[in-house]
Amino acid sequence: MTETEQCQWMEGGFYLVCHSDYKSSMGNASASPSWIFHRRQSLYYREFNSFGEFDDSRGTLDGDTWNWTNDEKWAA
Repeated sequence: MTETEQCQWMEGGFYLVCHSDYKSSMGNASASPSWIFHRRQSLYYREFNSFGEFDDSRGTLDGDTWNWTNDEKWAA
């Protein structure tokens, strides 16, 4: 699998918005992931992709370890 991703900070420095293209033997796909930084609470990750999947994750930092929780959803 190969992935090409381009990311850019939105003005204000709170959101990193990306566009990803994937190529693999299973087919091609695209996604629009966003990294959302909340200075006091944590790091959020949200992605929509061309397979109809939606990923919404939250990362919290405990010392030098990131802990992630997520609630992945698929289109009907």
